Amino acid sequence: MKESDQSIIQETNQENEKVQIDNASYFIDNVSQVAYAVKESSQSLVQQANPGNFSQAGKTKNHCKQILAQKIFDILQNNIPDIGTIISVTSITMFFKQLKQKAQMIIEEDIIAVALLQKFILKQEQKGAHVLSTKNIGTMLVVLAVVAMKTCRDDVYKNSFFAREFGLSNETLNKSESSFLRVIDHELSIDTENYSQLYNEIMNVQGEEFLF
Repeated sequence: MKESDQSIIQETNQENEKVQIDNASYFIDNVSQVAYAVKESSQSLVQQANPGNFSQAGKTKNHCKQILAQKIFDILQNNIPDIGTIISVTSITMFFKQLKQKAQMIIEEDIIAVALLQKFILKQEQKGAHVLSTKNIGTMLVVLAVVAMKTCRDDVYKNSFFAREFGLSNETLNKSESSFLRVIDHELSIDTENYSQLYNEIMNVQGEEFLF
């Protein structure tokens, strides 16, 4: 599947200062590849699933993943009005289920990914940089997962693993991760209050907190 390289932004202006995002660091249009990879994985997960084997805990986990996906979708929709033409709550849910299955991504890392997305959007607004679009959201989701896991773990899968899983080139993922970090000024710390709020929103299912 052909990749389309597209520079998202060259420079912005903030308080009369030009903020340069270097040409080597940009999100590349790979949403079709990522969407295809998620679709293939979703079909595999569905085939493996046996409805009779779903415990209440399993159903609760799935509900948490759906709440997580809805939260991410709502954040994206507020910033990209036509995002629904590219991605859905269901596809985001399956994306995180795949990460759970293939990379053992835990709920704390999921929540960090949401917080990082919020930070990225805030930073791009502050810099007057309109980076996120329907053309790069697939790559963005992969970058969020990669950075969240690197933030939480001492040992993490190499970028080449995630690139292979989601149909990206390793170069694309590396450049996109670099761009992401530049936009957020390499500020990976998450405000405790914000994390707690997200945790409560995602983990309190039907008024009952569930621990993974």
